[in-house]
Amino acid sequence: MNTNRRSFFSRVVAMAATATTASNAGASERRVRLFRRRTKRRFCRPPQEQTNYCIATDSELRSVSGGTPGAMFDTSDLPEYQAKSVCDNDQRLRIDLSSPTPRTGRSHVATCSLRRLWPDGSRTDATGFFVAPRLVLTAGHCVYNPTRGGWASRVEVIPAANGITSGRVNTPFGSQTVLQIDLRATDRWINQGNAEFDIGAVRLPNRILFNGINAGRTRSPVFTFLQRDRWGDVSVEIPQYPADKPALTQWWINTANGTCRIPHPRNNPRTLTHTLDTAGGSSGSPIMVGGGDSAFVTLVYGIHTRGGCPASTNSGVYLSPGRGRWILDNWDPDR
Repeated sequence: MNTNRRSFFSRVVAMAATATTASNAGASERRVRLFRRRTKRRFCRPPQEQTNYCIATDSELRSVSGGTPGAMFDTSDLPEYQAKSVCDNDQRLRIDLSSPTPRTGRSHVATCSLRRLWPDGSRTDATGFFVAPRLVLTAGHCVYNPTRGGWASRVEVIPAANGITSGRVNTPFGSQTVLQIDLRATDRWINQGNAEFDIGAVRLPNRILFNGINAGRTRSPVFTFLQRDRWGDVSVEIPQYPADKPALTQWWINTANGTCRIPHPRNNPRTLTHTLDTAGGSSGSPIMVGGGDSAFVTLVYGIHTRGGCPASTNSGVYLSPGRGRWILDNWDPDR
């Protein structure tokens, strides 16, 4: 009888312990689910509520590759070949890249002229810049433009292009031509024409161009994304290939001749504004941290995408740390 009673009580204690463990596990699981829901509400809400601390998700930056059709949208204000957007007196300076050496500014050799052929037969020029050995970043409308037939048929990438002499393009490091299958743009640019997501890229077939611009250097010329958010008035430079200057010549301007403002992260900035002189063809230029060529890395704040001066301001897409990670994770062919 005593043995049975002890056995009975042992079973009761064991059952209670099991129930307690299950209850604790259930409570723990509920706490995890609640934390995830709260985290999602806090960090990954729709755009009007979202902060800038959310690493880009599929709904934030989805990719569309070249050759994939997108919906048509109104591009009546597409700035690619608008009149030049000089904010005051033109302060841009010509960069001589006739004989670049390892001492030539990294940002200048890593900035490229992009020569595009479109499905409608038109040929246009824009700007791009290396963010990885095989990835050149630019504006989304520089690779996908519905008014010209959609995706560019092909894009020639020329790092440090230095004008045309006797009918020949001066290409210090050579060039590569990429077909539309290796073009990329964000889903929200392709299907909505959303200027906040006007981001595109060209994927290169190999590292030949990068090896050329990197030869003899102790620091890589590749542009680097921010590791933490910046905001307020910032010092920037913009190397560019503007269409209002001699063809395929690189020009440069910095905030000694204008201003650049990034909204505070609590306002979820996706764009920035500046008053640095640009023109059609400057689209896709890097908006880089001022003095970057003398720093350890060449940091980029954003991509120039739109003109507005002198009536208002020029603008670009802000490349937050989350956006930078997303671009490399999804578009870099070496990853």
